[in-house]
Amino acid sequence: MSSTTGSHDTLDGTDGGAVDSVDGPWLRSTASAGTRPKSERYPGCHHRVRVAALTAEVEALEAEVEALEQIVESKERQRQQLIDNYETIVAARSEADDAADAESDASDETERWRLRAAVASRLERAAAWVRRSDE
Repeated sequence: MSSTTGSHDTLDGTDGGAVDSVDGPWLRSTASAGTRPKSERYPGCHHRVRVAALTAEVEALEAEVEALEQIVESKERQRQQLIDNYETIVAARSEADDAADAESDASDETERWRLRAAVASRLERAAAWVRRSDE
């Protein structure tokens, strides 16, 4: 970072080499002690302000985490409800299948006629659609 031996590259009186990669920029002033602004004349002032800002940021992040945890819990409840509904449907179908086995001969014939009627109805609709598109 230094362009000449013993000197530091600076931007607006800030040492560019004093950057903490984890916590973001942590800039150190390169100005002399006699030219410090009034807010820096009190040694703990900047530290207290930074601590307060970081505390506020931590609180905001904790609130965001709590909100996300609530969303996850809600999604988990929805997922469990879906699983319960599916299991109920499967149980009801298997009970219906057991009861239907006794009547399977008569119902198979009825089901075949229903399927044929459904296919015929769809064919009629398709034919009507083709006729309309030709006009």
